[in-house]
Formats: sequence, structure tokens, C-alpha cells
Amino acid sequence: MANQGPKAVLRFPDEVAGKIARCIAIKDAITGNSYFTTPTPTMVDFGTHITALQDAQATVDLGKAGGTGERDAALNIVLIDANHLQDYVQGIADATPEEAEQIIESAGMFIKGKGGKQPQGYKAGSELSGTVKLTTPAFSILRPIVWEISTDNINWTLCRVSRLTECTKSGLTSDQLYYFRYFTIDENNEPTPYSEITSCRVK
Repeated sequence: MANQGPKAVLRFPDEVAGKIARCIAIKDAITGNSYFTTPTPTMVDFGTHITALQDAQATVDLGKAGGTGERDAALNIVLIDANHLQDYVQGIADATPEEAEQIIESAGMFIKGKGGKQPQGYKAGSELSGTVKLTTPAFSILRPIVWEISTDNINWTLCRVSRLTECTKSGLTSDQLYYFRYFTIDENNEPTPYSEITSCRVK
């Protein structure tokens, strides 16, 4: 009979920037984790492939000819790596069913059927020069929404704090690609987990 325990899923966002961020999170979670002593691929190889994808994506962002093909090839390698790691993590979870959920989540992965996808209505768009419009889903309870911004998808700074589902950020550099994420403050005055990452090129 097939194993009915928790199943690891990657749950990648649609955008390449989001996929890169999720893979970095998985790499960081597995590196040095005592559950995962012999990951396949190794974290060195996985990190090298992620870096190659970041470089290829930067070429696409600059609008250079032929960049999309190279980016897609690099993305395919990283996604194959991630799927191999998913299988590796699942094998360890199946072998230790009493700790399966903890094992899966400690790898930066999700559990099938637990939680949900990114709520609809989360986006960043630019219609005016130097300005981005940030939109979150409507929350049932009014709470602070803390937006962060990055130009490299690595280093993050505070962008805006809003109690509305829509806000704008002005004074940005035209034609620059920015990355955005947000979290909210819950009823216990604690930060919720970060949203997935989205990106926008400013007009």
C-alpha cells in the first residue's frame, strides 16, 4: 500500500523572480540541516545553478537579444534540481513518519493540502513614471501591511506601511526592475510569514 504520510510540494510562484527566491530559500533551509546530510544535488551545485539563473535573468531584464533562451535553459536546470531535492526530502520524511511534517517544512518546502496558494489580488504594477502601485488581497481584519523592496532580490529595505489594500511608492528609478514582498501584523502584534515575491519594472 502506498505511503499516505505528508507529501512535500514545492509550490512555485509563476514569476521567475519568485522561483529564484523560493530556490534560494530551499537551499538555505537544507544547508547545514541535520536531517539532510547527503542532498542530491549538493547545495554547492544547486547554488551554482541558481547563480547562473540569476545571471541569465539579469540579461533578460536588460533586454539583451537571446537572453530568454539562455534564461529558460538555466531555469530548467534549477527546476530539475528542485524536483530531485523534493524527492530526496520526501524519502527522508517517509522513513521517519513521526517527524515527516517537520522534516518537509524544515527543508523550506510545503506540505500538500496544508496552507494555500498566494491569495489572489497580490501584485505590483507601474503606470506612472517612477511610481509603483502595490496591491494586496482584502483581509477580513484591518491590520498593518508592511511592504519591503529590493533591487537584487537579496537585500531588502522598508518600502511602505499601509492599512489599505492599495498603496503607491513614488520616487523610484525609471526602467529599474524592483522586487516586492509584504507581511502583516497579526492580532498578537507578531509578523506573519512573508508573501511570495513579485517584481515590477518601473516606467
